[in-house]
Amino acid sequence: MTFALSAFVMGLFASGHCLGMCGPLVLALPQGDDRLGRAVFYRLIYNIGRVFTYAGLGLIAGLLGAILVIEVAQGQVARIAGGALILVAALQLLPRFQIRGMSHFYSSLSRYVSPRLKSTGAGKFFILGSLNGFLPCGMVAAALVVSVASETPADSVLYMAIYGLGTLPMMLTASLMGFYLAARTRRVLSVVGPVYGILLGILLIVRPELVAPHCR
Repeated sequence: MTFALSAFVMGLFASGHCLGMCGPLVLALPQGDDRLGRAVFYRLIYNIGRVFTYAGLGLIAGLLGAILVIEVAQGQVARIAGGALILVAALQLLPRFQIRGMSHFYSSLSRYVSPRLKSTGAGKFFILGSLNGFLPCGMVAAALVVSVASETPADSVLYMAIYGLGTLPMMLTASLMGFYLAARTRRVLSVVGPVYGILLGILLIVRPELVAPHCR
């Protein structure tokens, strides 16, 4: 498993968690008009904005990782990141840290945002997506923890960008088709991401070079 592949898979598995929290906000996006092509374009721009923010956060994480490497070896940084990833991912599975509270927050936010989105435009959708990227999310935090173990800050930026692209298929589909997944299915999907995070964290501790070949 390469570092980039682990980022995409984490994003793909985190999509259920993202839908549970961001679903109401994504569904509040204006249709723009009745043309499907334009609706797809606007929502793609929205998600590109979100990925842009993730990449920016990855730069911060990468710079932090570069500072840590000055003090300890790259492999040790990966093991530290693995331990932190297990903690962050495990918190997503505990009842007190379930997405219910955050889902209410996003629902309230969508009710506030929706009436103010009467006009459309690529720039507006990009800005909205960029702002969405800053909203608190446990799985984004988990991805940022892993990106700290990147070889360079540029690799960390790439890791978070690929993570964002991994979340794009399901988020884009949900914004176009509506939130039709059954409640039980959403609950299952919301667990898959954190479980993958825990497994990836264990791998970073035991065999970091299998995830990040630069870590020896």
